[in-house]
Amino acid sequence: MRNRRSARIAIGLLLALALGNTPAAAAAVGVGDAAPELVGLDGWIGAAPQSIAGLRGRVVIVNFWTFACHNCRNTLPHVTEWQRRFGARGLSILGIHTPELASERPREAVEAAVRQHGIEYAVALDPEFAAWIERLLAEPAE
Repeated sequence: MRNRRSARIAIGLLLALALGNTPAAAAAVGVGDAAPELVGLDGWIGAAPQSIAGLRGRVVIVNFWTFACHNCRNTLPHVTEWQRRFGARGLSILGIHTPELASERPREAVEAAVRQHGIEYAVALDPEFAAWIERLLAEPAE
């Protein structure tokens, strides 16, 4: 099942790039432009739904991660420390959980990982890779 879904995502990305069909929200973003909104999310953990527009004027880190990824787990202590140290000074971190494995898809599993890693910032669920693909296809303005 995972291989079929991964193949569909890869084919979709390749077609979109080859045909120049990027999603509307992934239009080129330049310095000073508003960041595109997050799309396709399936709920939030630890906060009410967030929006990029609602965070205007703040420094925002959008951290795509998955709890079974070794590299992702290695970054979490640093990201959670940044939130602790700089959150009151205007830093907002949005964790976007984009699962790689079927075992990472259930909300309860993500909630357990959030507790285990002491994550206190908002975490969105992106089980269909919608927000991840949107960001991947966004190309910076030249």
